[in-house]
Amino acid sequence: MKVFNSMWRTATLAASLALAAISAAPASATTAGAPKYIGAAFTQGYLTSDTNAPSVSIVQGYASDIGRTSIATPPAVGTNIFDSGIKANNYFIFDISSLTEPVTSASLNYEYGAIYGTGTYRIFDATPLSLLSELYTPTMSSTDLMNALQKGTPIGSAWFVDNSNYGLLTVNLNSNGIAALNSAISHETQYFSIGGTVSPVAPAPLAGGGVLAALAAAIALLVTRGGGFLGGLPGVRKLGTA
Repeated sequence: MKVFNSMWRTATLAASLALAAISAAPASATTAGAPKYIGAAFTQGYLTSDTNAPSVSIVQGYASDIGRTSIATPPAVGTNIFDSGIKANNYFIFDISSLTEPVTSASLNYEYGAIYGTGTYRIFDATPLSLLSELYTPTMSSTDLMNALQKGTPIGSAWFVDNSNYGLLTVNLNSNGIAALNSAISHETQYFSIGGTVSPVAPAPLAGGGVLAALAAAIALLVTRGGGFLGGLPGVRKLGTA
């Protein structure tokens, strides 16, 4: 029942994107050689730093390559979504008007309903896009916005593992991210925006022994939190698994 409830909540969170994917997928989208589906059903984002109280995202959503931009809905992110060939990048906008500098460390913490597949979630500084204006008075197509969300300055990345349970994904801001956040604060920019994308590869810092450590951590997480997959519960095939 716990596994069923978790899957049901996740399906509800991603419903709008899933329906769009199913209805708009081209006939060739599921041909052999397409990348494996990976993604996440995020629900909320939190910006935390060493000098300020956590800030909750005021607007979040996604932009996809099927002409669909979603505002203030579950910010799904993925590639080859539900094996349809569709891609979506997500965004989070934070009100930083009450933050003070200098910030020396910060992180983005994302609540998720489920993670499908294994790969890397990468985030970018999307503040120069003036996202609020772009969302409500569009000047770009949904596909162009989706691409723009992953073309800013890279500000962090995190490895994730297939997981059907609710959880929290933490992405620490790198030096570029800290500089971007402090710049936004010092220039009295009211909003700090993040774009996110996923890929089936490990983040750049993981090399040599780091890869083995990441694989060990992934296996441990899968064993302890994998639910019906390895947890002795009835075998439930999770979406996005082979």
